[in-house]
Amino acid sequence: GALPLAISFDSVGSITNSVEDCAMVHGVLSGGAGAAPLASEVTGLRLGAVQNVVLETLDPTVASEYATALDVLRDAGAEIVDVTLPELDDLSNHQAGTAIGRFEAFRWHQDLLEDGADEYDGRVRSRIEAGRTVTNEDYRKALAYRDMLKASVWSRLTEFDAVVLPTVAVVPPVLAGLEYEAGEVYRAANQAVLRNTAIGNFLDACAISIPIPTGGAPVGLMLMGPPEGDVRLFKSALAVEAALLPGD
Repeated sequence: GALPLAISFDSVGSITNSVEDCAMVHGVLSGGAGAAPLASEVTGLRLGAVQNVVLETLDPTVASEYATALDVLRDAGAEIVDVTLPELDDLSNHQAGTAIGRFEAFRWHQDLLEDGADEYDGRVRSRIEAGRTVTNEDYRKALAYRDMLKASVWSRLTEFDAVVLPTVAVVPPVLAGLEYEAGEVYRAANQAVLRNTAIGNFLDACAISIPIPTGGAPVGLMLMGPPEGDVRLFKSALAVEAALLPGD
C-alpha cells in the first residue's frame, strides 16, 4: 500500500519498540512467520566504524553521544575498527542518486502531476518535476555507477558483522525557520537529516537505527549490512541493543 517515489530506492521498514519487534515485523513483511533471530554475542562482534563523509558536520550532541556509544560497545567486548571508504567521497560529488531518484519519480508521477499538480506539496512537486530533464542515457549511466559503487564498497566490508555510523548528523531541527519561504535554510537542514541514511539507501544496504540513550534530544546509531544481509544484521543489532540499552 505504499505509494512509490523511486523504485530503485523505495523500501518498507517499521518503527518499533525494540530490535526483536522490528525483526518479527520484517519477517512477516518478507513472507515468513515473523520469528526473531537469536542474538549474536557482543563480545567478539566486529564492527566497521565509517570515518569519512558520515562524520562530517556532526553537531556536538551527535558527535559526543556517538563516541560514547562506541566506547560502551568496546567495553562490552565488541571490536570497533575504523574504516575509510573512498567511494563515499566520490558519491558525495556525484549526481547518480539524484538522477535515479528524479527519473523514476517523475515517470511514475507524471500523469498525476498533469491532472493534479496543486495537490502535491510544493517542495515535493518541484523535486519530482526536476526529473523531467533527466534523460534515459543519464539514468542508464547512473544505474551502472550505482552497481559499480555497491560492488566496490561491499567487497571491502566482508570481514565485518556490520558497519556503524551516526543515523543522522544533527539532532531534530526546530521547525520554526524551516517554512517554505526559507529555501536555503530548509535545504541545508534537509541535506543534514538525509545524508547518512541516503548513503545506505544508495548502497542498497539493509540498515537499522538503534537509539543511543541521551536523556535529551534523540540520537541514533545506525548499523548497515550488505544487500540481503538482514538476518545477520538483526543478530548484530540485538547484541548492540543489549549493550546500549541494558534492561530495556
